[in-house]
Amino acid sequence: MPEKNNSSHTNLLSIHSYKNGFAFCTSETIDFQETTSFNEETRQIFESLLHYSPEREYDDIEWICHDGPCLFIPKLLFSESKLEEYWQFFAPKSSTNKLVYEENEVQKLILMYEERPLIYDYLKANAKTVERTHYIKKLFDCILQKLSKYPGNKVYIHLSKDNFDIFVFKGDQFELYNTFELISEETFLYYLFFIVEQMDWNSDEFSMIFMGEFEPFKKYYEATKSYQSAIFFLSSERELKVSERHPSPFFLNSFI
Repeated sequence: MPEKNNSSHTNLLSIHSYKNGFAFCTSETIDFQETTSFNEETRQIFESLLHYSPEREYDDIEWICHDGPCLFIPKLLFSESKLEEYWQFFAPKSSTNKLVYEENEVQKLILMYEERPLIYDYLKANAKTVERTHYIKKLFDCILQKLSKYPGNKVYIHLSKDNFDIFVFKGDQFELYNTFELISEETFLYYLFFIVEQMDWNSDEFSMIFMGEFEPFKKYYEATKSYQSAIFFLSSERELKVSERHPSPFFLNSFI
């Protein structure tokens, strides 16, 4: 459980939802509760974590979805009336989830994903403000802010405990995104260079940028260096808070 804090200032609580549980993150603490559904027992966990101290309750809550995929759609081709149609060709839809979307103005893209209404309704009832987003939207915006740091074509790689995300840019123009299960160095390299081959680039025509540099993923960095020399590491805000309880160290260090 998080430690008590007597500060009366409003503080942001960042809640990350996964298929197997929830991570409750603040600037001081991280607490992970394993559960597969948002039922009455889970509500009690939320209640104890949101209101663990009478001196400190969180007015602002950020909910970040890690528990499902994210679909990129060009803004010019998007119609709000076709959400179900877009999704049926992308991924199976849960009968209890709601399709939602956010916009990226810089690249003129719509990012669509599933939301669990029970969680959102609960959070709205327990905070003055609730910001809901998908972790891919957070990562994508972070990349765009620092895109000019690396010239030419770029492949950004975000490694997590169970999966990895790839963002490909031709110059400064976004080309494609995909995510894969992280199983071994061999499968990682296979999927990574399969994506690169789609661009038909020579090795000197692009850079690979890992999002952060963390000890748990060292073997993947070393494996990549055997095939690509132009490798860089995008620094996170602090790179101090590495917790085994959170599966995405770059995300934790950059956004909490």
